[in-house]
Amino acid sequence: MTKETPRGDDAQLEDVEIESRPAETSGKPRVEVSAGVVSHEGQQRGHNEDSVLAVDLGAPGGSGMQLYAVADGAGGMAAGDLASKLTVRAVKHSLAGSVADGAFDPDEDPYAGWLAASVRAANYLVHVHAGKDRQRMASTLVMALIEGDEVHIANVGDSRAYLVGETGLRQITRDHSAAQELLNAGLITQDQVKDHPFGHVLTRAIGPEEDVEPDLYRERMHSGDRLLLCTDGLTNMVPEADIWEIIRSAPDPQAAAEALIDAANRAGGRDNITAVVLEIRIPEPPQA
Repeated sequence: MTKETPRGDDAQLEDVEIESRPAETSGKPRVEVSAGVVSHEGQQRGHNEDSVLAVDLGAPGGSGMQLYAVADGAGGMAAGDLASKLTVRAVKHSLAGSVADGAFDPDEDPYAGWLAASVRAANYLVHVHAGKDRQRMASTLVMALIEGDEVHIANVGDSRAYLVGETGLRQITRDHSAAQELLNAGLITQDQVKDHPFGHVLTRAIGPEEDVEPDLYRERMHSGDRLLLCTDGLTNMVPEADIWEIIRSAPDPQAAAEALIDAANRAGGRDNITAVVLEIRIPEPPQA
C-alpha cells in the first residue's frame, strides 16, 4: 500500500490523501494504485481556480474502486473557484451513491452510466448556481474511475487524460474546443492548435448549458503503467515530449507530479497548473 501527500498551494483539494488498497473485485485482478497530486496557482495568477479529487469510494464487499478528478474553473476568480469546487464535489457524491447502490441499466456499461450520471449531476449543480447568482461560471472536468486493471475515463472541456507509454504519451481524451473542431475538420494542423486564437474557446463545459454529455473511454492497464490527468496550465506550457520524459524518469508519482508543476512554472506558469499522476501495480499471484 502507498500513501501520497499532495502539495496544494491553495487549490481546492477534495479528499486527496488517499491510501491505495488492493481491489478485491470479482473477475478482476488485484491492483494497487499510487497517486501523486499537485495543484499550483502558477506565476501569473493570484488565485487557484482548479480543483482536485482523489477518493476511495469504498464500495461494499471490499472493492478498492478509486476515483480521481481534475476540474479547471472559468468565469472569474470567485465564479471559477466555485464552479470547479462544485464540479468535483458533485461527481464524488453521485458516484459514491451509484457504487453503493450498485444500480445500473442492464443494457449499458455500468461504469459509463455512473460516470455520465455524475457529469450530469455536476452540470446541473453548476448551472443552477450560475443562474441563482447571475454569474457566468463553468468548469472543465476529466476523471478516472479505477477498478481492477480497468480505468474508466470521462471528460468535458480541455483538461486531459494521457497514458504514459514506453515510447511517449498517448492522449486518451479529445479537447472540446473550437481549435480542436477546426483540427477535426482539417482546417488547421496539430501544431497550430496550441497557439490558435480559438484554442481556449470551449465548445463543451460543465455549467453553461442545461445538459451536457461527456466523452467516455475505457483503458486496460498493465503493471507499471502510469496515467496523467491534468489541466491546460500544464499542457500549454510544457511540450508533450518533456511531460513524458519527466514522468518516466521520476521515481514515484508524487515526484512526477511535482516535477511537472515545476516545469510549467519555469516555462512561465501563465495559468493555474494541476497534475495527477497515477501508477498501477498488479502484484504477482501467490505461488501455490
